[in-house]
Amino acid sequence: GDLDINEEAHLKYLKATAKRIRHIEVLEKRKEAGQPLDAAQEAKLERKHDAQRELASALRKADMNGFQLDADLRGSLHGLVAGEGDQRLKTNYDLMLDVKKELDA
Repeated sequence: GDLDINEEAHLKYLKATAKRIRHIEVLEKRKEAGQPLDAAQEAKLERKHDAQRELASALRKADMNGFQLDADLRGSLHGLVAGEGDQRLKTNYDLMLDVKKELDA
């Protein structure tokens, strides 16, 4: 296709990193719901911020190299970096509970 091999590989890396973060977010929801996680799943939770930093760095590299990213993809990737992956799906009640958790912490 029109994609340079580096651009194609970088896009695959962006998508794979985003997938890792989304998987971690699913595990976080399971844990919040009281479902037990095994040791490997718990370890993944610990790596979320590293994955977010990797994604942020990869997005900056894509911008510096002038790689073309679809606007929707770019928006969802930036949302994952900011930890807002499924934020838009939360209800006002869920958001209120999040604020209460922060205040109680």
